[in-house]
Amino acid sequence: MRKKLLVIKKIFIIVLSVFMIIIGAPQVNANSDYMEIVVNDSEVGDDVNQFTFSNGWVHEGGFPDLFEGGDEHWTTKAVFGESYPSFSLKFLGNKVTLYGHRVNDGCMADVYIDDVKVDTIDYYRNGRLNKDVLYQSPDLENTLHTIRVVLNGERNENAGENNWKYMITYKEGVIKTADEYYQTAKEHNDTHRYNESDKEGKKNYEYYNEIEYRDYKINIVEMRLTDEEGKVTKFAYATNLNITENNYKKRIGEGRRRWKGENKGFNDLKNHGYNIKHAYSYNENAMKVHTVLQLISHLIMQLVEHYERTKGRFETIKELGYKIKEALRNKVLSAKDIRDINRPFQIRREISY
Repeated sequence: MRKKLLVIKKIFIIVLSVFMIIIGAPQVNANSDYMEIVVNDSEVGDDVNQFTFSNGWVHEGGFPDLFEGGDEHWTTKAVFGESYPSFSLKFLGNKVTLYGHRVNDGCMADVYIDDVKVDTIDYYRNGRLNKDVLYQSPDLENTLHTIRVVLNGERNENAGENNWKYMITYKEGVIKTADEYYQTAKEHNDTHRYNESDKEGKKNYEYYNEIEYRDYKINIVEMRLTDEEGKVTKFAYATNLNITENNYKKRIGEGRRRWKGENKGFNDLKNHGYNIKHAYSYNENAMKVHTVLQLISHLIMQLVEHYERTKGRFETIKELGYKIKEALRNKVLSAKDIRDINRPFQIRREISY
C-alpha cells in the first residue's frame, strides 16, 4: 500500500516583528512511497488544502523572487490591534513541515496540531535567512489534521536590534520623560561639561549617556555657541552612539552635518523650486523616475553652487538655476565650449566645523 504524505508549502509575512512561513515537507523522489502536495497562501477557504486566515491580515502579490507563488500575507500591530492573528490549514496526511524566513525583527508564534500545542517558533535571526525549516511534525496518524499558527505576543530578547545608528535634533519637552531625566541630571551636576573657544566663539559642551526611555537608552549631547556679538546658538542632539570625553566634539559635528543635510537638502527639495511634494504623475513608475531626476538635479546644483562660491560668486541655487535654464534655451555652444564640456574635471568639497 502506498503511503500518502501531505506537503504544504506556504509563505507569508507577519510584521509585528516580521516573519514568514512556508509550510511543507522534505522533497522526495518520484519512485518513493510518498506523494507531495503544494499549497500556496492564495488558496484560501475552509476546505482541505486551503488556508484560513483570521482578521487582521493583508494579502499582497508581485514578489516572485521572495515568496512562494510571489504573494504574501502580512500584518502589523496597527493592522490587528489587540487580537493576535492566526492562520490554519486542514490537510490529509501523516507529516507536515513549516518553512519560513527568520529575520532580525521576528516575533514568536505557537503551533497547534488538532488543537494541541506542539511547539513555539522563534522567527528571530541576526540577519535574514530565507526558507528555513521552522517546524516539522513527528509522524502523525494518516488522517485529517489541522495545523494552526498563532502569534503569542512574545519575542526574542534580541529581536528588533537592527544595529541602526541615529543622530537626531533634540528639542526640550518633545520626549517628556527623557527630558525630565536629563534636566534632573543637569541640576545635580551629573552631566559631563567642557568649555573652549575658537574662531566661531565660546563653546560650552554638555553630554549625558543612557537616559532611559521605554525600552531604550538615549544619549544627549549639546553645545552652546556664543559669538563675538553675544548671540547664543544651541545645538543639541539625541543619539544611540556612545559619547565620551574623546568624541563629544565629533558627535556635535556629526549632528550639525546631519541637520545641514535636513535643512539644506530636504528643505530645498520641498520649498525652493523643486516642489518634491507635488504629485507630478499618477503613474507610480513615472513618479519614481521624476523623483530620481529631481535628486540628481539637486546634487548637480549643489556642486555648481559650491563651485561658484569658490570663485567668489555668491549666487543662490534659485538664481543659478534660472541662469542655467536661460543658457540651455538661448546660448549657442562654441567649439571651445564643447571642448571644455568634454574635458574631465573634479569638484571637491570639504566640510569642517
